[in-house]
Amino acid sequence: MFKNKEYHYKVMAFKISNEVKVGTLVIISLTVLILGFNFLRGKGVFSTDVEYYTYYDNVAGLQEAASVQLQGLKVGKISDIELQADRKIKVTFQIRKDVILYEGAQVQMNADNLLAGTKSLILLMPDPVETTPKVLEAGSFVPSLSGADLMSNLSENISPLLGTANKAVSSIDSILLSVNSIVNEDARSHINKSLEYLEQSMADLSKLASILNRQSGNLAGVLDNANSITANLSRSNEDITQTLNNLNTFTGQLKDAPLNQAIEDLQKTIANLNAVLHQANNPNGSMGLMLNDPNLYHNLTTTLRSLDDLVVDLKRHPSRYINISVFGRKDRSQK
Repeated sequence: MFKNKEYHYKVMAFKISNEVKVGTLVIISLTVLILGFNFLRGKGVFSTDVEYYTYYDNVAGLQEAASVQLQGLKVGKISDIELQADRKIKVTFQIRKDVILYEGAQVQMNADNLLAGTKSLILLMPDPVETTPKVLEAGSFVPSLSGADLMSNLSENISPLLGTANKAVSSIDSILLSVNSIVNEDARSHINKSLEYLEQSMADLSKLASILNRQSGNLAGVLDNANSITANLSRSNEDITQTLNNLNTFTGQLKDAPLNQAIEDLQKTIANLNAVLHQANNPNGSMGLMLNDPNLYHNLTTTLRSLDDLVVDLKRHPSRYINISVFGRKDRSQK
């Protein structure tokens, strides 16, 4: 009887041990699943980064785990994006603990890839001052750059580009004045149409600028892309200026070339060719008779045929035409 009880206790202990093992395995699996999910979302498991947050009205193109940059260097990433009750979008981001944020710092969305439409956050630090600014504590709110501020930033970047564009238009005008003296009426008509299209394009660009001013709050993403484009154009200003200078030099050399003398020589050559063709078409001239008189053609053909027969007979019977005495033999007529 005691042996049966002891066996029963051992079986119960074995069953409890298996249940504990299964429960422990389930807990470990859930923990690994949660940690792995957070890791894939860009949330560090044992991260020591400092967390901050900001608000946006529109975060099109911005995703979790997107980079946070400071002066082009990646210093953090976005950890969470969630919609609030007031329709604002809260963006939480983490940065390295060695990067210190001070009061006056701002964040701005930046277009990473124009084709893919992906974006990242850029930290804008305040200008240095004599007094030490106050450090933002972890979990603090960081203001975001609004649409109006983006418009002023875009205007500042476009102003130098517009100055360069004005210089380019002046250079083009000078080039057109030089080309105007050497091109024909058809080319002038094409150039005038091109200028009309350019003027229309400038007017459309002015209208677009007005629309952007009125819709700045809803076009933050478009303005970010335009900011990247204008930066690329600004870096290409030197190449554009060099191209215009080369074109101006080429048109100057073309204008100074002796085109009038070449045209006069060509006209003389054409006149001489016309005179030769006129003589060939005249049936009373020597060249006209040779080309147009059928009797002359037939006589010439008959003469050539007779000459050919004579040459053939000479090859076959040379003794009929040539009599050579090698040993001083007498002529056959004297034999």
